[in-house]
Amino acid sequence: MKVRKLLAMAVGVVMGITMLTGCGSGGSTRDNAKEETESPAGTAETADADGSEGKESNAGGYKIAWCSPDNSDESMEFMTKCFQDYAEEVGVELVSFDGQSDVQKQTDQVANAISQGCDAMMLNPVDNTAMIPAMQKAHDAGLVCITVDTNLADSGKDAYDAFIGPDDLDAGKKAAEVMKELLPDGGKIVEVMGMAGSDPQIKRHDGFADGIEGSNLEVVESQASPWSTAECMTITEDFLSKYSDIDGIYCHWDNGAVGVVEALKAAGRLDEVVIVSVDGCQKGLDMVLAGDTQATVGRSFEESSHLYLDGAIALLDGEEMDQINYTEYTIYTKENAADFHPGW
Repeated sequence: MKVRKLLAMAVGVVMGITMLTGCGSGGSTRDNAKEETESPAGTAETADADGSEGKESNAGGYKIAWCSPDNSDESMEFMTKCFQDYAEEVGVELVSFDGQSDVQKQTDQVANAISQGCDAMMLNPVDNTAMIPAMQKAHDAGLVCITVDTNLADSGKDAYDAFIGPDDLDAGKKAAEVMKELLPDGGKIVEVMGMAGSDPQIKRHDGFADGIEGSNLEVVESQASPWSTAECMTITEDFLSKYSDIDGIYCHWDNGAVGVVEALKAAGRLDEVVIVSVDGCQKGLDMVLAGDTQATVGRSFEESSHLYLDGAIALLDGEEMDQINYTEYTIYTKENAADFHPGW
């Protein structure tokens, strides 16, 4: 379970900050050995009254909590399944929680994971600032704490041992890279963003802005949406009524691009505009292959889930890891979209 090797070979570590020696205070490993009572054998799966799901594993294995922000999001539902399958494969007990986009609910679930005696926690925060106190409590209680996919705000850097996940600045820069290739002579761009203030929204916007700096591309307007396909369609309709000369649309997520495409089709302007989105889900790839959009910037959620769980195990085993570990995004166009199978 060498997390450095896995990160480098599978997706590539782009950046590393603050080195950790082991995972405990003073450089000692956090309680690596589980109490025997925390790892009962003989039960394939248990369901707790609070909605958590526990998968039992080999006696002596680690007990690791996975705190999803919201499993109604199909990407998080798929990642939860990947975690469950991989935990069984590597022989750890996984306790999985669904935050349902509720900070208080996820806070209570973190407390539940502590009380259940989990050795480590993988958290994708509902809110990257509001979840800092809960994560700090888990860290202070001796759990190895990993943030995944979305990191805590900078003020929470002492509340976790490592972050492993995508660099959404990189996603925005790659979207800008492909947009510049699609519009070599420049043009006017509108941007349909994700939920205002969310970490992916901020970074995907900033990365794109950095990526087009110095080019002949101009973002004439950006509007945020709460990750709603329907609202994304409405935003695009508003853009089309305001601007007669849109050359490109940058959408922060593939399912939002579904609304963009529908609005353009209804207006009879789909052939006039190039579209680049982020996520690399099956719907996004299908739109690229159909020619409705021109590119999606994506990653493998299954591969990511393996890296995250391997990272937790490596830290529990006392291995060293950089505090910040970025995985890479890939640009998918008609040339390579059919070769990628995201699973969601």
